[in-house]
Amino acid sequence: LLALTFWTLRQRRRLDPAARAWAKLGRRLARSNLARRPWEGPHDYAERVALARPPLASDIRAIAGLYGQLRYGNGPPSMLGELRRRVASFNP
Repeated sequence: LLALTFWTLRQRRRLDPAARAWAKLGRRLARSNLARRPWEGPHDYAERVALARPPLASDIRAIAGLYGQLRYGNGPPSMLGELRRRVASFNP
């Protein structure tokens, strides 16, 4: 059990800060029955959430755009603060 706990904590630290913020958003949305499907990329997920909850559309699209730039593009590290701020204030 101790080894499993250590391994789990170590795996969590391996996620980069942008991925942790995105995972936090996913957990919040999962509590609202909008869990991310394993095959969905950030933009597809954002579009599904936007269709299901139109009032959240602009916020979720902006967050997905920031995450996509940080994770897959060449977004500057300063965008991380904006991503974290938007995720923290996101209320599904």
